[in-house]
Amino acid sequence: RGMDFEDIFDMKHGCIQLYPKGCKTPQPQIGEGLRKSATVAMFNCRPQSTKTLSEEDIARYSRKVHEITVARKARFISYDIETGIWEFEVDSF
Repeated sequence: RGMDFEDIFDMKHGCIQLYPKGCKTPQPQIGEGLRKSATVAMFNCRPQSTKTLSEEDIARYSRKVHEITVARKARFISYDIETGIWEFEVDSF
């Protein structure tokens, strides 16, 4: 598609950005290019050790993941602390 992903895609701890500040590629209008709705699956999103966590700790951690999703105006789909897979939907980037 002729897109320079190294220029338009930036992923850091706790943050995914398309067309970040300083990007050379002009940002398209919402609904064009990569600025469309998407389902995002993040992997390895879990505490360093789940073996020492109580059921209460697991529930609290899972609630926090849900709260972070909603705070970022995304729609929570699921989170599995055992696999570390967190899924959510966004309207656009």
